[in-house]
Amino acid sequence: MVFAAGNYVGKNDLTYTALLSKSASTSEFPTVKFGGAAGDVFDVLRSLPPVDLLKEYGITEEQTRLFPKPLKEKICILNTDSRPWDSEDMRLDKMKTMESWGSLNHYLYATLHGYTYKHVQTPQIKPLFPSWGRLPELYRLTKSKECQYVVYLDEDLIFKDLRVPLEPMMSYWNITSDIALAAGLDLALTKDEKNRTALNSGLVITQDTPQTNDLFRDWIECPFGKRYPHCKNWVNNWANEQSGLTEFVRYDYEDVIRELPLEETHQGKFMFHYWGQAKSGIPQGVRESIANRFIPEILERLAGSWSQHHEVSTRPYTADSFVPL
Repeated sequence: MVFAAGNYVGKNDLTYTALLSKSASTSEFPTVKFGGAAGDVFDVLRSLPPVDLLKEYGITEEQTRLFPKPLKEKICILNTDSRPWDSEDMRLDKMKTMESWGSLNHYLYATLHGYTYKHVQTPQIKPLFPSWGRLPELYRLTKSKECQYVVYLDEDLIFKDLRVPLEPMMSYWNITSDIALAAGLDLALTKDEKNRTALNSGLVITQDTPQTNDLFRDWIECPFGKRYPHCKNWVNNWANEQSGLTEFVRYDYEDVIRELPLEETHQGKFMFHYWGQAKSGIPQGVRESIANRFIPEILERLAGSWSQHHEVSTRPYTADSFVPL
């Protein structure tokens, strides 16, 4: 199934076949501009061939029917950071951190698919570790009318394939209307105190359900020991809010929490999480996610026109074979 058919073809979709605007330049070279308006780089990306979910990912049309139409701006992609941030941080020559590249990937992905992108600087809430501070913002957006779904992403997690929208992913993961929270599983060696594989809060998908208020109340209050006294152990100890979710909250809300496969959410099928020492690979991963939108089409065109470019030489090459032309 090629994910360009049906209701997903639209101006703000990655699958939109754009008619690139002509430059005001007088140059005869389409890639050269001497002043005037340039074509939108996002339209260039949208105009490239769409993803074939069945051929490339083994996802059938039946598995995508939970969300038959694009949700556009009702999906909110959220990044948070307690460190100060301004637009200068996103200049190519001034990108200060590996995580800035992750934000670039998330912004690009959101813009291509028409989603809402949010970057929130969270307050320092002493004595809590900074990552706890994202929970009130995640809850606020989940309850807002602006967002039907909130997709929180750590900035060291990137979308590997920019073509694949979130709607077929969420349908494939069966995120039905009763699911308040979905999160990817962590590495199998990361266990909670009951020897169950931990959740990794680097990817969390939320929606407003009848259980959302209670779930977030218990998660936000977890480090203060109100319902879970033992949760105070993770005020500043790793894995902080992730441990609160893994050790306590998921056991009280199992019916409305969906656990997602590690290989699909953190190890490269749809997304890749550059945790630990792998963070240095984020810039290259982001560049590849963009380059991979162009390279397959270029290769296909080259293969299709190979006979026009390729020749087999039969000229002899010996000491006496040179003949002036």
